[in-house]
Amino acid sequence: MSINDTLLKEIPEGYTPTYSQVTVFKDDEMQLIKNLYDQAIYKDQHNIILSLYNRMVKVMEVEPNQKPIEFVDTAIKDYNYYTQNM
Repeated sequence: MSINDTLLKEIPEGYTPTYSQVTVFKDDEMQLIKNLYDQAIYKDQHNIILSLYNRMVKVMEVEPNQKPIEFVDTAIKDYNYYTQNM
């Protein structure tokens, strides 16, 4: 297991989160989302990213103005921001 396999995702200094609703997820749920996302990026599986996007939008009750890949990435960063800064 490496640091890339953990929930932590590096957040830039001065990062401003976009979706506070991301806190509806539990750590294990977000870990699964991150793992699926990372694997889908690596294997170029856009259908997985689209599925993650659709489910996350429904659970978070948001209407993002981002492409699915950008939204999932932002949500992962936002989750890390909120859990590290609470």
